[in-house]
Amino acid sequence: MGCGNSAKNAFMDTFRKMSQLKNIEILDISIEKQPFFDLIQELSLNQNVESFAMRNVDLLGDNNSNIIILSKTLEKKKTIKRIEFKCINGLGEKVGKSILMLSERLPDLEFLSLIEIKLEDEDARYIGKIFEDSNLAMNTLNLSGNFFNSELEPLLYSFKNLVNIKTLILQKFGLNKFNSVTLLTSLANVTKLEELDLSNNSLRSAVKYFDGVLESNKNLKILKLNNSTIADKHFSYLDDILRKNTSVRFLELNSNDLGKDSAGTVKSLIEGNSTLVTIYMLQNKLRMTHVEDLIQTKHKHRCIMEF
Repeated sequence: MGCGNSAKNAFMDTFRKMSQLKNIEILDISIEKQPFFDLIQELSLNQNVESFAMRNVDLLGDNNSNIIILSKTLEKKKTIKRIEFKCINGLGEKVGKSILMLSERLPDLEFLSLIEIKLEDEDARYIGKIFEDSNLAMNTLNLSGNFFNSELEPLLYSFKNLVNIKTLILQKFGLNKFNSVTLLTSLANVTKLEELDLSNNSLRSAVKYFDGVLESNKNLKILKLNNSTIADKHFSYLDDILRKNTSVRFLELNSNDLGKDSAGTVKSLIEGNSTLVTIYMLQNKLRMTHVEDLIQTKHKHRCIMEF
């Protein structure tokens, strides 16, 4: 719904009351250029903000200049720890860099989430440069739903510099069995990962390179590989890696191509790995006979399974 006069006034009255709030969220709204500018001006008065989020927002009219002003306003908020932009319609070209600058100019920023905001190849180069040159405090990064072309490989290589990263989410990121190897090789150089989500990509045989990631990241507890085109022959690689792992507790493999062979592999994996306590395998190619066998195994080993 757009901001008419009454809606705009109510919106701004509400926002003015936020001047002392630590967490600010702008959700599910259409907003024109002038009200958006007024909102940014109110934000500039807030000296306490620690978290800022915009989700599912339609920017009406030419708001490029406002996005740049917003970024400059946020970068002055040295108290801010968390920034999230998700599904912002109306972003013009060349504004991604102004948002990305926040990760560089807010050295204490811990959480950065930029989901489906149409970042470009030029933005990928800039992200990689930030990761290479900056000692970032960032422990959570979500770049899901952004597709890069020629610049994805160098960006993935730069992830090795995310020394403080604990949660990395790259859903629907254009990963394939080739460039995934670059990513996983890079992540073998970090040591603090606790959650890794590469769902909705095409990993295939690249899963064999998870051994280095799990070897380096002793606290990696959550691994999500939903809809990653993993078939039985690919899961056998992952099985060998997980069998000797003592950190992963939660594994998601929904919507893959796992069938009879993987059912047997999962059964023996549960029997041989007491750390892995939750496995999701919904919407695969398991038949009822496979499921019945797994049900007996999960009850025996008190493992939570959904299939």
